[in-house]
Amino acid sequence: MTHRQCRICRESADTAFLVKYSTRHYAHFPCYLDSGHRLNDLPAWQIRRFPYQILHVRDLLQHASKLTA
Repeated sequence: MTHRQCRICRESADTAFLVKYSTRHYAHFPCYLDSGHRLNDLPAWQIRRFPYQILHVRDLLQHASKLTA
């Protein structure tokens, strides 16, 4: 189990609960979206890791599906 710090809220978490959006930058999935980052900026493999519920609540499921197709 590898822990990293969310660059936005500064809380530590297992990398399974973080999106890697740069070489050494990790963020919680909700923090990433709340900070103004976009799904378009991520590679498809990172978008596929986003929890379904977060994408559903934010009405991003269809957009994520197009980006990962």
